[in-house]
Amino acid sequence: MKKEKPKQSVSFEGNWLIRRLDYNALVLDYCRFQIAGGNWSDEVPIFKAQEAVSDAKDNFQLELSFQMKASPEALYQASRRDGQGAIFLVSETPERFQITLNGKPFTWQDAGFWLDTSFRKCSIGAYVKEGENKIGLGAKWERALELETSYIVGDFAVKNKNYREFAIIPEEDVVEGENLVEEGYPFFAGSVELQKTIELEFRPEEAVLSFPDLPATVTEVEINGKIAGSIIWKPHSLEVAEFVKPGENRFLVRLTNTLHNLLGPHHHIRGEILSTSPRIFSDEANWKDEYTLLQWGTEGMKLTCK
Repeated sequence: MKKEKPKQSVSFEGNWLIRRLDYNALVLDYCRFQIAGGNWSDEVPIFKAQEAVSDAKDNFQLELSFQMKASPEALYQASRRDGQGAIFLVSETPERFQITLNGKPFTWQDAGFWLDTSFRKCSIGAYVKEGENKIGLGAKWERALELETSYIVGDFAVKNKNYREFAIIPEEDVVEGENLVEEGYPFFAGSVELQKTIELEFRPEEAVLSFPDLPATVTEVEINGKIAGSIIWKPHSLEVAEFVKPGENRFLVRLTNTLHNLLGPHHHIRGEILSTSPRIFSDEANWKDEYTLLQWGTEGMKLTCK
């Protein structure tokens, strides 16, 4: 009688060490606006401010006010990171606006681009305070002026409250990893590394690392310091027997996601939209205040050995 091969299935649930390889981000796409010294509007999507002035005559003063929240722990962490605690404001055409931070005039000092040459960044870490912060953009209105989403980017995590409210918080070294949208990275666009050590009882002849769905646009896997391969399409799995061994095995998963969670569209009632147009970003009839953010992470990851 042929002896049945031993089997072992390993779940990767639980803590992972995390290392972020790109700046994190907080999206500022809601604002209050003031036209020619009049009353301030309620907080609205920025396209509503554009619509309010689109047919107006030139040369009146337009003011925009964005809000962001920061925890004291996040600011303390940023102040002690020896160059790794950056906080930047990112804006398109910042030279066309008079900028204020918490009511005080601010001189833009360009620190290069982020992701795209039109996304200019400026360090604001020294000016951010605990709690609520207000970022003001003022300009003489002219019809050639486009009002765009701004961003806060840098070395921090972002608290996600019900996919509607967000705040800068300190980063943790350890995450559960299953859905990084809910663990500090709702608007993140780039790559992170997750690392975990698991134990195997025997040397397998076959070992399949698998996910129930695509965990990110590109998922690169290293096992015990060797590149095992990449997952970019179905069946979302890798044969990795040659890389594993009995005892402890160190898994490093490098996840690279898309630009969707950063650039949107975030607010359409249809959720994820695969084909977009400018109208999708300002479709008031199909608007929702909650953000559509695509899950990414290690949910359901397992190793099956025999």
